[in-house]
Amino acid sequence: MQETIFSYIDPAPPCVSENNILTGLTVAIQPNLSVRGWPAQAGSRALEGFAAIEDATVVERLRQAGAIIKGATYMSELGLGLTGDTGANALKNNEADIVLITDTLGESRVSACAAGVFGFKPSYGIVSRFGLIGLIPSMECCGILAKKLADVFRVISVIAGNDSRNLSMPEFGPEFGSEFESGLKPPDFSRVFEAKKPASSCGVIKECLETMEKDEQSAFEAAISKLAKRGIQLIEVSLEDFNMVRTAHNIIGAVEASSSAGKYDSVRYGHRAVGSNNWNEMYLNSRAESFGMPIKSYLFQGSYFQHENYNALESIVKQVIEENPSAVENYKNGNKKSMGFLIGQSMKLSKGKANPKHLQEILKEKLI
Repeated sequence: MQETIFSYIDPAPPCVSENNILTGLTVAIQPNLSVRGWPAQAGSRALEGFAAIEDATVVERLRQAGAIIKGATYMSELGLGLTGDTGANALKNNEADIVLITDTLGESRVSACAAGVFGFKPSYGIVSRFGLIGLIPSMECCGILAKKLADVFRVISVIAGNDSRNLSMPEFGPEFGSEFESGLKPPDFSRVFEAKKPASSCGVIKECLETMEKDEQSAFEAAISKLAKRGIQLIEVSLEDFNMVRTAHNIIGAVEASSSAGKYDSVRYGHRAVGSNNWNEMYLNSRAESFGMPIKSYLFQGSYFQHENYNALESIVKQVIEENPSAVENYKNGNKKSMGFLIGQSMKLSKGKANPKHLQEILKEKLI
């Protein structure tokens, strides 16, 4: 059973510490989270034979809190989707108490739902990504699966917090929990089970329901009706640009992936094609053999979006500026939210094909 769930199991005897918050908990990770000396192929031939040279911050903190890192499960290539992923099976077969799954497109939550366990995706920037071999840096984070809700929050209370080695994290101040620039505070997970005023209302996104099939709508409505029976008021809310979310997510994700995957060149590590006549041919052949079709198609999309026609985008931006003088004036007067509106209008004119980051750059140039 273990062979079908784990791609690697730590041969060293577990080092059990006493009286720590995670003492006694066994954790399974994916092979894209670095553990020194362990294979770290991230489900891809592009990292064939690669072993981690140091521990990820998450791994360090789990071990310091008393958790036992049992081994690495199988996973989809570079964490995109759940094809071949066995993390949920580790929980279902009692091979681990906690499973960490990289969440980019909802993987940890979908996996938890399918396994009938608790799944939690921390907000981006709360958990360090140092030591995570990823694909889309601005989207992926370390999701948590567990059979017990209390275990989820015990784990997040340990792995969350500042990490000077991860430069993409926001500055939370000298200690996690202090105020930062916006005046908000990051969550204090140590207090999650304290008695507090129960939730009284729940928002339901109208446009989200409209995208569902009839059987999906029925299942969703049956689920939220249980909240209504508990006295929670259901409020329908409308997000005007909700239909653009999937398009924007796909464009941003593909562009980042295309750039991020450039380092897999077969020169320093990973699979290298044989029989190449020169370095350029070696590079092209190795990448052709290293990536599966889902990743290849994603990288092709990203490459296309990165090199699209800027002249066409400038024409779109010019039209949006001319048609929305009040939004332009609001932006110039300091209302930064107007930029989001102008980008949304530009995306509509491009039929979702433009890169929002490129549109923002052009808009800023035009509105100086």
